[in-house]
Amino acid sequence: MRSILPKYLSIAFLASCGIVLSAICLSSETSVAFKKLEKITEELNRFHDSDVATAEGYVHYDGYDTFSMGEHWYNKEVIGAGTCDGSKPSHLQYLVINGKRTLIGTGYVCKLHNNRIFDDSIEWHKHGPAWCRLPNGSSEDYRDLADAMPNNLTKLNWETICLQEGGIPDLKDIKMLHTWNWISSPNGQFAHENFVIPFLRVGLPVPESSFLESPVGKAVIRVLRLAHGDTQWWYWRGFNVINASYTQRNKGWKVLQNAKVSSQTIQKEMVTIGNLDDSEIAALAKQGDTVHDAMHKQLANVFSKEQMMVLDKYIASIQVHKHHEHEH
Repeated sequence: MRSILPKYLSIAFLASCGIVLSAICLSSETSVAFKKLEKITEELNRFHDSDVATAEGYVHYDGYDTFSMGEHWYNKEVIGAGTCDGSKPSHLQYLVINGKRTLIGTGYVCKLHNNRIFDDSIEWHKHGPAWCRLPNGSSEDYRDLADAMPNNLTKLNWETICLQEGGIPDLKDIKMLHTWNWISSPNGQFAHENFVIPFLRVGLPVPESSFLESPVGKAVIRVLRLAHGDTQWWYWRGFNVINASYTQRNKGWKVLQNAKVSSQTIQKEMVTIGNLDDSEIAALAKQGDTVHDAMHKQLANVFSKEQMMVLDKYIASIQVHKHHEHEH
């Protein structure tokens, strides 16, 4: 049975644990924080209409729909103020669901580390200090490249990569918090990634936490990540880390794109089934892992053994740099 969640996205809180904003569901997030979030959500409901967001200065500069956070629309005036105000988030998170751009959450950036909008029980995540201010008006956290470069394969550093992309290197530390006000979030309404989003995006049912934590659920996420292009983006970025030649980049990109197309076919079949408990979903997820493994083997035919070792280490490090948006 397909999820009917999108029908109810115009209201802030739904009627079951894991969807309703409730301190009962996650003890680490206090009732004080939930009450504040509930009040803030009521104030922000006007942004269900993205035209209102545009009128109030929110811009989707880079056009990205990030895998587990959706679209980041941000307000430079709010960020520039350097303060944190719950009713004035620096970011609004949108996701296109069933063809409609839908408000799903918010984001807060605090340059001054004044992260007390809710209470001390809520953990903020850190960005920087390596940033690249890009020509399209957005900024991108380059911490992953700063940690990986230079190395045995390249003398280039993150600043050089930023300049090559037409950007301006910038050093700053910030803290950020996401709140998932209008959709469920298995890891809590204050988690910085929300893996309900990949399912909502393509029309799959909203998963339970137990499914996401299962081997099948993790395999489904890998399929959705490949089909979305998130996996390819990170490998392509990693080509900088291994000093890939022009020819290698072209060959590697073709491998990545072929894996994306194959995964998109699998994803379509999953959506057609529409039931995450169906045994066919597990079979399709296994096919997805086969596609992923084949992609890796084909890349190993493009790059040297040393390059693949460095690339694999870099890709593994992305788990540390999970929040990889381009909009702050």
